[in-house]
Parts: sequence; structure tokens; C-alpha cells
Amino acid sequence: MSRTSDKVIRENALRMLMFIREETSRARSHVAPLSYRQMARGLGLSIQQVRFLSMRLEEEGLVASTPRYAEDGGQLANGYALTSRGRLLLREARKLETIR
Repeated sequence: MSRTSDKVIRENALRMLMFIREETSRARSHVAPLSYRQMARGLGLSIQQVRFLSMRLEEEGLVASTPRYAEDGGQLANGYALTSRGRLLLREARKLETIR
């Protein structure tokens, strides 16, 4: 079983940040309701990869997730939002892309 390189993990993490930003724009909110399955489909990754990236981005303070519940108490997809640090990282990444 091969391990994913750090470079690929960083690239996927950046893609996930961009995906969350796009979804929050689409939701016209700072928080986008997203399940791991929705993110996996949108990013072309496995649910396990998305779960790993989500936890890592939260640990690094780039993303905040909030549990959401229906009126009957059933759990809904979590709400995801970029933190100010996550937004700054995306701006810096965009600047680097324009330099290349």
C-alpha cells in the first residue's frame, strides 16, 4: 500500500480549501453545509481522504466545521467555513499562481 506524498496532500488540501470557498459563495453564506461524500465527489477523492484532509485543515486552523442537526435531532451535514487564516492562505496561493 503506497503512502500519499506530502506534496499531494498539500495540493489536495489547497483544492479542498478552494472547494469550500466556492461552496460558501454558492450558499451565499460564510458556512456551507457539506458531507464528506459531497466533498469527495466534488474533489474526486475518497471519503477517507476527505475525512483526513478535513481533520488536518481544522487542526491547522484553516477550516472550521460546525455540527448541524434537524429539528428531530437527526444529524445533518456539517457546516464548513474558511477561517481568516484559511482565506489568507488562499489569497497567497493565488498570488503565487499569477507569478508563475
